[in-house]
Amino acid sequence: DINRIPRVLPQPDPAQQGGSSLAWDLLWNDPAPPDQGLGPDGFGDNTGRGTAHVFNSEALNNFLRVYSLSHLVRAHEVRKSGFQVQQHARMVTLFSSSGYCGATNEACCILASEAKIRFIRLDHSSAPIVGSLASRAAAASAVAAALASGQVSLPLLPSLVHHRSSPSPP
Repeated sequence: DINRIPRVLPQPDPAQQGGSSLAWDLLWNDPAPPDQGLGPDGFGDNTGRGTAHVFNSEALNNFLRVYSLSHLVRAHEVRKSGFQVQQHARMVTLFSSSGYCGATNEACCILASEAKIRFIRLDHSSAPIVGSLASRAAAASAVAAALASGQVSLPLLPSLVHHRSSPSPP
């Protein structure tokens, strides 16, 4: 059960002492490629990572239903634009590190408020204003925190980031 995972889990790897296979799967599971064969439960081996599992939209919907959730936000998988909406708009993958390992991907974070999800993406096309891309990511995180706390409003953002609202549910 997801609620039994300790809040402080210094080592999620189930191969290590104190590790949790459930925490490991929550951390490293990925959506299944369309052509991968899966078991009747909607899960299969994650051959791309060599660890954890892949899942289809039926497995995701079951997980969301069991835990009374409407959507899943996940990370740990690079996306060119910093995010990708998947699995019939029930899941979003975020990646918060632009230029990861020399790639040309963007960084993204989300702001969830007023029953909407806003995607905040760093503008990777212009030179950093101050310091490195890491400093821009830190600035974007600070802006997101300030937005969440109500200290600033969206009109301040266009010079730093792009923002998109999620599509309305069908």
